[in-house]
Amino acid sequence: MHHHHRHKLLIALSTTTPCKFSTIDLEAPQDGPTPGRPLPFQVEHERVEIFLCIRGLVCLRMFNKCNGRIYSDFVLWNPLTSEYKTVSRPNNKECYVTTATLFGFYYSCNDYKLLLVTKNHNVYIYSLKSDSWRKLETTQEDLSLLRPHLIYGWWEQPVLLNEKLYFKSIEANHIATGNLISIISFDVKTEKWKKMVAPDIGNGYYKTSSTILVVRGCIHVYAIYDGESETNGFVTELWRMDGDGDWTKVTDTFNRPDCFPLWIALYPLHLTKNGNWVMHLKFYGLKTLYEADLQMHTKKCVYMYHRDAIVITQRGIYTETLGINMFKHP
Repeated sequence: MHHHHRHKLLIALSTTTPCKFSTIDLEAPQDGPTPGRPLPFQVEHERVEIFLCIRGLVCLRMFNKCNGRIYSDFVLWNPLTSEYKTVSRPNNKECYVTTATLFGFYYSCNDYKLLLVTKNHNVYIYSLKSDSWRKLETTQEDLSLLRPHLIYGWWEQPVLLNEKLYFKSIEANHIATGNLISIISFDVKTEKWKKMVAPDIGNGYYKTSSTILVVRGCIHVYAIYDGESETNGFVTELWRMDGDGDWTKVTDTFNRPDCFPLWIALYPLHLTKNGNWVMHLKFYGLKTLYEADLQMHTKKCVYMYHRDAIVITQRGIYTETLGINMFKHP
């Protein structure tokens, strides 16, 4: 049994039916996943995905088909206690038909909440404490900020820090080149949106990928992009946000073309106590967890698995805890 609050775990879902789950200790990923355990409800693996995790709770997204349309339901689940609750559906169908494009899961005012923004630019918030949804009024300023990204942008799962959700997207006219990213924050207390200053990544060169994460109490952006020409390899950069929009480059690494794909397809998951990164390689059928030293430009494989066995994503990182027993609320 893991000690509560000790460090972070990574939840992996099986590709079997009924779906099972296991955990990987991110401080000891070489130990691999724990034996599979059943979810507290039966579901086919094709119909469930990890949405986000916060404060010991995992938000699962369930897919159901009715009259030819695909619907999304959310389940809040504590893997430690096996407690779970299916989130009630809102009155407005646009919230659970899969037209919603932006999601968030956070903890505020002793309550777990879901944030949902639809393609029609409507914003809804769910409260676990009251088991109810409400529509959030949006200003013209909010709409002008959100609309371009909801229509043309590509969103990554948000991260939560200091009562703000941070979303990263590729700006509307730059999806092909990916050379401009945007970061938008949502203050969970004031329920206000704000566009943040983004780091100056790559001097305009093509971005292969980028991701946003929280590392030791600060927002970070990790990006991979091509060098000045196809023969010059590619570059990885890690940026840290200080304050409310001041960016500092933590490290950058030039990688030779013959390193492909072992660096270009790596995504950071967790910074360990010894200063190394646990990174996830997603390349064709084989998936691998590496422990990497970005300063020394070294890495070693610590766990390898096949994509047909389990599903691992950055969304599955959580801290195991009993949490606050919100499930007893009506």
